[in-house]
Amino acid sequence: MLLDALLGEYTLTHLRCRAFQTKPLAMSVERPPTLKIKHFFLLSEKSSNNPVLALEVYVYLSFEEQLVQHIFIPKADTTGLGKRISAKAVVHELVNRVLAINPGSYLAEPVAWHKPSKESKDDSSDKNLSPYPTVNALRELAAKIRNPEPQEKKQAHVPVTPEQYITKVSLFTRAANAYIFPNSEQNKGKHLADGNALFSWWVQILEKVLPETWKCTADLPGAEPAAVSRYLPKRWSRGHIFEKETLAIREVPLFPDDPKGRFLEHLVVEGRYRSVNVALFWEELGFRQEFRLGNVVGIIGCENVYPVAVGSSRMPGLSVSHKQYKKIVDFIKSEDYAAPDVSTMITLGLPEVFKQSGLEYEPERIVGTRQVAAKETKSAAPVNTLTAKRPAVNNLTGLVRKARK
Repeated sequence: MLLDALLGEYTLTHLRCRAFQTKPLAMSVERPPTLKIKHFFLLSEKSSNNPVLALEVYVYLSFEEQLVQHIFIPKADTTGLGKRISAKAVVHELVNRVLAINPGSYLAEPVAWHKPSKESKDDSSDKNLSPYPTVNALRELAAKIRNPEPQEKKQAHVPVTPEQYITKVSLFTRAANAYIFPNSEQNKGKHLADGNALFSWWVQILEKVLPETWKCTADLPGAEPAAVSRYLPKRWSRGHIFEKETLAIREVPLFPDDPKGRFLEHLVVEGRYRSVNVALFWEELGFRQEFRLGNVVGIIGCENVYPVAVGSSRMPGLSVSHKQYKKIVDFIKSEDYAAPDVSTMITLGLPEVFKQSGLEYEPERIVGTRQVAAKETKSAAPVNTLTAKRPAVNNLTGLVRKARK
């Protein structure tokens, strides 16, 4: 007897915003050139046309002493519509997709750099050269990725070491009724987790996604050490991935809507940013009002301490401009997901938004079967029904297998 089953077809829409220059994540003196890429995933149930899950992931490429890829996960959400799915298994697979992309693939595509000043334009006599040395270096690197044959030119002007990169993953957990789908908390099928459960949920996902070579840390600022440790797997440690003795203002990254970022800004206003190192910053962070009152807020940070070679890899999803990405994602986030006709609005409206943006895109088709035995809990790992046949059907989260003929 089955406790739960998921039978049917789904579609996965994956948008990938091309890299564009943004401000550095930390307020460092060097201000390394930094690029940002956005990923957006939307999973929809085909039979009902209901959107069921969405995930947004930001990728930052910082050109410091070496290339640092910082993956930030700001939002994941479900609608509570359609049949119940294993959201944990789906998010696990989508995060894994982003991690599998080598940052060299982003650099091989067109990059939107800031426009140069008039003085920079006058100094650049060669039309093929950019006034930014880093841009020229990246163009040479992109050429290497497209054509791996050795080149005689030496990159004497490269301010970074582009042959290798390290990766960091960051997110903070804070329970809310809806992150991406407005008013979806009114749908009976949506499960709302409290702060403790959400923190544990994300720790379990990253524990499964990240190899043993990764250093993983997490914390609930203001909580007792024992209360935090009970959520952490054996290889995890309570704390953070930052250098303790470095000034917090120079080390701790600032992400969108980041609670620890607001404390950094508060240090600047108070004039204490020159004296507070990371260790003291983390100690005081637990006394901040948003960490002490109301819901539990968790901070998770992981890093791959072993440099990996920069190269090219398969790029999933549809590559779009930042303007196109914003238009499509804003449309999805602007609907009322408690309304009975929301599925029709998305189904009919989204293709039209793609068309208005000058895009042609066919979402990935997913056919899956998931079965959970009665003795298993709802959070049990999904049954793996992996198949390599019928490439037109993508196997997502190990829940997918080809349809019967």
